Parts: sequence; structure tokens; C-alpha cells
Amino acid sequence: MRIAYASDLHMEFGTRFATEGLAGADVMVLAGDVETDATEWATFMGRASEAFGHKPIIVVLGNHEYYNGIFPDDLDRYRQALAGLNRPNIHLLEREAVIMDGVRFLGTTLWTDFAQGTQELSCQMVMADFAVIRDGDTMRRLHTQRIAQVHKEIIAWLDTCFRDDWNGPTVVVTHHAPSFRSNHPRFAKSTITGGFCSDLDSRIEDWKPNVWIHGHLHDPVDYLIGKTPCGAQTRVLCNPWGYLYEGNDKIFNTVDV
Repeated sequence: MRIAYASDLHMEFGTRFATEGLAGADVMVLAGDVETDATEWATFMGRASEAFGHKPIIVVLGNHEYYNGIFPDDLDRYRQALAGLNRPNIHLLEREAVIMDGVRFLGTTLWTDFAQGTQELSCQMVMADFAVIRDGDTMRRLHTQRIAQVHKEIIAWLDTCFRDDWNGPTVVVTHHAPSFRSNHPRFAKSTITGGFCSDLDSRIEDWKPNVWIHGHLHDPVDYLIGKTPCGAQTRVLCNPWGYLYEGNDKIFNTVDV
């Protein structure tokens, strides 16, 4: 199976949708931050489906999909908008699995634990997520403690998935990064890196997914997590289009599973 993947398209800023890299792919993966309005998001997903010949598309929501909205309630808005397209080839996953041609896809936004809580305060004060997203339980500004709890629940869900009796390949799709190795060195001293990445390296070595595709960080990555070249290793990939001014290539990268 050939997977064409990208993230952080940020169509809300007028990004031009490009199809380079889609030819020959069997599945498209969009790892979040596609569009901040549910109706526009669904319209774009319809365009993407048409450009891809209505072949399977796996998509997860990013943090930006909740901007100026409510977490987690707005997930239903995106689901409803997608249902209106009547495109069964598009799979919006949130703590859900789908199997295609013997390959299991696990999808979720993921979020983070804010460097095991050590960066909760700085992320709360600095990151826009906690200024423009409201918590559906309190209708107040979203708080890092709430997200840390959700992240914990997502990790438990992933752990359950990897304890299932599944013998085929697994591809995990998240928006947030599963490892601090995805963080660009120029941000090494940042006090909010924990709002972008989590330290799941040891868990990944235990779970052994074949591929982990993520977004959120606007720097491309391609590296392996695993103890030895002879043992099972996980390929971690990120192909963000990013904001227009960042000048990232607007293409789909591919990986074979």
C-alpha cells in the first residue's frame, strides 16, 4: 500500500491545493490543521476526494480545527459537515480504527501532556489554543489540565489497540508529535515545546507500529524509533505545508506499507 500524506495545509489562509505526489497512491492521509471552519473543511475534503479519484482518505482534526470554537463538541460539527458530502471514502478518525487492504489505521488528534506537566503554565499563557478555544464542559477558556487528561485517555486507548490480536501492519495518524525528536533544534530551548510533542518513544518501542504520521510542527521529519536496526522500528513522518510565508513545499510525500 502506498500512502500519500501531508498536514497543516491551513486552507483558511488561502493555500493553493496541490496534487503533486498523489499519483500512484492508494490512501491519502491528512494529519490535521486543514481548515478552521467545518463547512469550508468539508468543502475542501470533497475537492480532495475528487482530486484523489475518490480513493480512501484518512483525516484527523488538529488544534486549529477547534479555533474560535468548542472542544470537544466541535468534532460533531465536522462529522455532520462530512456526512453531508456523502463520501464514504473519507474517514475522520478520533480514537477510532479503520482497516484497509490489511493495513490498520489508528487516528486521533493526540494532544500532549505538556512535558509531563512541567510546561503546563507556559503553554497556558503563551499558546493560542488556550485563548481561542472554549471547553465544552465549562464554556470557559480551554485549560492545559483538561487537555493533559484527554491526552492520558488517548494513550490508554492506543495501548488497548496495540494489545488487540492484530497481526498486520499498523499506521498511526495524529496531529501532535509523538516524540521530541520531531522538534527542530532551533526550538530546543522553547518553554512550549511540550505543547507540540510528547515523549512516547518508549511506548512506541513497545507498541511497534510500522509508521506514525503526524503534523502540528511546521518542519518535515523522517526518522526511526526503535532500539536496533535488526529489530522492529517505527518510521515517524511529518510533511507540513505550513503557513504561506514559511515557504514549505506544497506536495504530498509517500510511504509504502
